[in-house]
Amino acid sequence: MELSELKYVLDKMYGFDISRKTRIRSTVYAKKVFIQLAKNFGYGWTEMKPFVALTHDNCIFHYKSFGDIKTEDLVIYNACIDYFNLPMEKIPAVESINESTLLRNVIFKIKGLGRKDLKYFDKKVLDVFLAKLKYEKEIYELNCKITSENKV
Repeated sequence: MELSELKYVLDKMYGFDISRKTRIRSTVYAKKVFIQLAKNFGYGWTEMKPFVALTHDNCIFHYKSFGDIKTEDLVIYNACIDYFNLPMEKIPAVESINESTLLRNVIFKIKGLGRKDLKYFDKKVLDVFLAKLKYEKEIYELNCKITSENKV
């Protein structure tokens, strides 16, 4: 798959030039689809930049925020995998992107910790965070209960 072919196909599928400079959501999401497909196929940021009119850091941002796309964009993403017969797995639903990407990023960061750092993180950060989360959940549930009682 050539990047020029991918851009041409995406331009046709979306019905507009995906490289146009705009903040319109449909164009931004189209760029996310292009970058995700290109990166997962093995292209680098420098090779992608001319096709989407973005800077290096914006390409990285769009790649990392792929989970923000809409269902229509995911359909186009999966259609491109079929069209180009790419060796990638299709993504069944947008919701699965957000959860898997988030979890993958957290696990990646935790795996990068050394033994000492991991021990510190577990005791001083994670335990405190989980306790705070539990406390916030209890307060939220109490507020919901009070609000529902006041309505009656």
